[in-house]
Amino acid sequence: MDHTPLGLPCPSRRLGGPPRWLSCSGGPPPGAPACGRRAAQFITFPGRDDLTDTTLAVGGGADGGIISTTRDMNTFLRALMGGRLLPPEQLEQMRTTVPAPGYATDGRTRYGLGLAWRPAEGCGGGVWYHGGTSFGTASETAVTPDGRVSAAAGVFTTRFGDEKRFLEQAEAAVRLLDQAVCGDRKRG
Repeated sequence: MDHTPLGLPCPSRRLGGPPRWLSCSGGPPPGAPACGRRAAQFITFPGRDDLTDTTLAVGGGADGGIISTTRDMNTFLRALMGGRLLPPEQLEQMRTTVPAPGYATDGRTRYGLGLAWRPAEGCGGGVWYHGGTSFGTASETAVTPDGRVSAAAGVFTTRFGDEKRFLEQAEAAVRLLDQAVCGDRKRG
């Protein structure tokens, strides 16, 4: 750890420095514009009916403060799972999982080092993923074990005050990604 602030604006810093092949990922300081164009995020707080713009409102550090694009998330996941970022032993350590019953709603998820795995219809080897939430947004990803196929989605205007609706939104994003990655391909 080099203690360099995560909040340096793009493109000078991308996920801790190089790689430069990610077009726009990092953590701009609160109030600073993000690289390129991106969607704004809104949230409906419990007890209120209006939407509150929470774009760049939270500096969550490395866990929740990274701003990225779906393109960069896919590029990163394909490179990681395709073996282009880490030596095989380190990737295998990330893929060593334990049951994670509270991590997702299906109860079949397993968690490794920064990656989760779940079974997915049409993908015999399941999919690896990591999602995240912040005030007003949720992101979900899915990538095949070989890194050949991936998908990422950003869900905006989450409603944390309505747990049922929040879970429906999250489950719909997972179904969308599983269909995009696994579809009728029957990957193993």
